[in-house]
Amino acid sequence: MTRIGLLVLLLATASAHAAETTQAPATAAPLTLQMEVAIAADGQITEVVPAANLPEHIRQALIARVSQWRYEPATWLGQPAAVRSKLNVRAQLARTTDGKQVLQLVDAFGMQPIQEFLGTSTPQYPLAAAKRGVGGTFIHSMYLHPDGSVSEVEPLWSSGEASQGKWAKLFEELLRDTYAKARRAPMIVNGQAISCHTQLTMSFFVEAPPAEPAEVKQAREAAIAAWEAATPDACPVAKLATDVKGMLL
Repeated sequence: MTRIGLLVLLLATASAHAAETTQAPATAAPLTLQMEVAIAADGQITEVVPAANLPEHIRQALIARVSQWRYEPATWLGQPAAVRSKLNVRAQLARTTDGKQVLQLVDAFGMQPIQEFLGTSTPQYPLAAAKRGVGGTFIHSMYLHPDGSVSEVEPLWSSGEASQGKWAKLFEELLRDTYAKARRAPMIVNGQAISCHTQLTMSFFVEAPPAEPAEVKQAREAAIAAWEAATPDACPVAKLATDVKGMLL
């Protein structure tokens, strides 16, 4: 099965702790509950807007629970900033010691579907590359405008066979065409749409992505760190500070 992965650098994976009164079935498939949150400059959550397709009792439970969480304060041009962010909470059905069925939180993260992030369709995996199992990962930097369009798309880092030789040109053209058509939601800071630089990671793999060698991971992290150090107007990133694993809804 073709897999196209998107990592928006808003990842906020919670660390672990267990709920003592709950036993979760080992085979339970986690549910993903989507929402948007407004985050004040001090990291407090001031508004929670669950997805409209969630049942009302789940929406109300999420609002009550998530409103108590905190983020690390986001910064814009060196100053604390109020931002809005997507938040996905994974939960699984569990049963308390007295037999009641509840939802137990697994983790929380800020990744978005590619269609939602870019406001366009998913780029098609090049057929010639897919047939040969050619895959790879590409990171680009880009300038996000207040109207949601992007410009100044530049390669930041890449790996895998897809980033080499004739394949590199094929994938680079595909991604540049995708980003040229993007009309994503603007970045809202302190209630205003801003212009800022951001980065996007796109992965193409026919099968599950292979394990990343340590040296490749180090090179990727070094490239990102160098970009961040050289980009004072990088779009603010909201990182969840609350440890949510094991909480109950």
